[in-house]
Amino acid sequence: MKCKVFLVHVSLLMHARLLHGISVEEELTLTQQEKNALDKFKLIVENDPSVPEAYMKEDIYLIRWLRIGKLDLARTENKFKEHLRWRHDNKIGTILEEDFSAVGETFPMFLDGEDKTGRPIIAASASAWDVRRGVISGSRDAAVRYIYYAIEYQARKIREKQKLGQNVTQIQVILDLSGYNIVQHGCLNCIPIYLEFVRTYVYRYPYLADSVIFVNVPPVFEIVVQTLNLRNARTTQIKIFGPRKSEWQKYLLSIVNRDQLPKFLGGTLDDDT
Repeated sequence: MKCKVFLVHVSLLMHARLLHGISVEEELTLTQQEKNALDKFKLIVENDPSVPEAYMKEDIYLIRWLRIGKLDLARTENKFKEHLRWRHDNKIGTILEEDFSAVGETFPMFLDGEDKTGRPIIAASASAWDVRRGVISGSRDAAVRYIYYAIEYQARKIREKQKLGQNVTQIQVILDLSGYNIVQHGCLNCIPIYLEFVRTYVYRYPYLADSVIFVNVPPVFEIVVQTLNLRNARTTQIKIFGPRKSEWQKYLLSIVNRDQLPKFLGGTLDDDT
């Protein structure tokens, strides 16, 4: 059983390498081929009454779907429409109005900080996530929806920054695995939560995450991720740090001010929340 659970977690990391981190300059710079595809895709979207939000017709939003669709208009349109159906079916348009205080106690996430370039941060600690307890108590679906909430919350924050003229297009994700253990986090009924977390970032909010940073990673995961980095070193923005706090904290503080990090990552953000 433990072997099966481990293999599933390995597959999560393999999916994670699909998260392509690119700079703001790269994201905002179009090739001629991209511009031609974008002009055509915009005409399709602008005349589609099923597109519910104005921001979904903006260049910065549409180019991400074109890139994940490899500039194939038919493929991109299918992915985009599938995304719209997902948003409609899950009422994502009003999810920020819902109360997640209860589920947030079992699956706490920190959503208030930002890095030195203004990118919003999602941070979580495995030691604070009692996934098995949440599943047993019937909170699995609520946890998945809370993931939707957290990502949509940060996506909206980016749009608000852009309205203020700030050059921010992506977020940072920081995951502390210091408390990870098979019993608390690795049950088979827990796996869908992790799968949905990765699936949401990769396929429903493409290119939203600039990087995913893992700290306090167990040695067995380091081996897997090193292999993945070799396969995709050119584009993957996945940072892996083991249990040596001096190393990962030095890196985090090079991109995030201490008052924008929660205490479990060596910051002081908890003191103000």
